[in-house]
Formats: sequence, structure tokens, C-alpha cells
Amino acid sequence: MPEAKSLPPAPAPPFEPLAAPQPLLDLPIADGNPAVVSLPLGSTAPRPHLVVTHGAGGSPRTHCRRWRVIVGDRGFILCTAGSRIYPYGPDDEDARFFYNGHPALGAEIERALAALSERFGDRVDLAEPIFAGFSQGASMGSMVLPRHPARFARAALVEGGFGQYQEWNIAAARRFRDQGGARVLLVCGRVKCLEHARQTASYLRQGGLEAKVTYAQGAGHSYGDIMERELSSTFPWLTEGDPRW
Repeated sequence: MPEAKSLPPAPAPPFEPLAAPQPLLDLPIADGNPAVVSLPLGSTAPRPHLVVTHGAGGSPRTHCRRWRVIVGDRGFILCTAGSRIYPYGPDDEDARFFYNGHPALGAEIERALAALSERFGDRVDLAEPIFAGFSQGASMGSMVLPRHPARFARAALVEGGFGQYQEWNIAAARRFRDQGGARVLLVCGRVKCLEHARQTASYLRQGGLEAKVTYAQGAGHSYGDIMERELSSTFPWLTEGDPRW
């Protein structure tokens, strides 16, 4: 009987399991308020990332918590802060923020991504990130996406960026596609948003992108539980075709 051949040992993972006392941490960035990061705890290989922006009066920590429920430990979630509404208010979780224009938002995302890469190195897979914005963060993010150097591949625009301010047209959709954009999810909690989003989805499709409109009935202009459930159910569509997620 021929001698049985032993199988070669499985290759060791590139990293020790990522560990931290808490899944959310503050990430200092150059020339700005700290971002908040949700960590893929236990990961031993490079993980993809999602960039999250809040609405006017929101906070990065609140939105990171919401998206962590959806994403879990599958990837890094990077939540930008913007500018403080009350510069001399309390420096705690009650602090509220806004974005001072889409150029400022685009630049802040660049600095936050640089800080994330510097902090976690090769643990972060920087290719084809996802953008997720709510209200002001979604509207301004829509104006950032077609030319941002991060080359976002997919976007979830929640109650913003749906066309109320003519954020999208066919030319903008093509620019986004040409630099790697593939899918856009438009999520509404109000009928007004839904009506605009259906027309915007048409522009996105004519520009060569896949687009989906979904309605979280009863959510209103909110990122609460109803909207969270809608995003959880549609996140698989957003990530379809990307095995990293």
C-alpha cells in the first residue's frame, strides 16, 4: 500500500486577531475633529471599509453604532465628524456636528482615510470602499462621490442625495462610473424623497450605474429603528458581487 501523503499546513493568517477593549474608538485626524471607527474585531486579514456621514446636528458615534449593527465585524466603519455646531459646548457624546460644504467634506474624508491607514496599516483594504450618508451627509456626499480620490464603488444615500437639490444627472453618474462607481442605493423614509429618488435612479442607470430605490415606510426623516431595519435588508444588494463583505 502506498504511503499516505500528508497535506501541507494551512498558511498562517497575516495578522493576529484584531482586539480592542471597545469596538468603537476615536481616531484623531489632521486639522479636524476626531472621526469614530468601528473595528472588525477578531479579523486576521485585511478588511474592507465603509465611510459614513451624518446629517446636520448628528454625531459620528451615533451613526457608527447604527452601521455596526448592520456590518458587524465584516469591515472597518469610518464615521466623519465635520464641524461642531456649538464650538464651546460640551466635549462629550452630546456634541453635535455639521458639514461646512461638500469641498470640506471631501477633504475631511481624505484626511480621515489617511489617519485610518496610518493607524491600522495593511489591515485596511483601501480598494473600492462604500459610502453611506444620511441627510446633509448624503446630499453633500453625492457631490463628492464622482471625483473623490478614494474611488468609492458603492453608495447608500439615506434621506439625502435623492435629487431634491439636483445632486445627480447623467453626466455625474457617468463620472462616478468611470472612476469605479458601480451601485447606488437610495433609501427614503418620506414620500417626497421617494418621488425624487425614482427620477434620480433613472439618471443613475442612464449613466451606467446600477440603482435601487427602497422605501422605509413610517421612518420619516430619521435614522431610527425602522430605517435601520430597511438598511439591514438592503445591504446585501449594495454589497452583491464584492466577496469581501
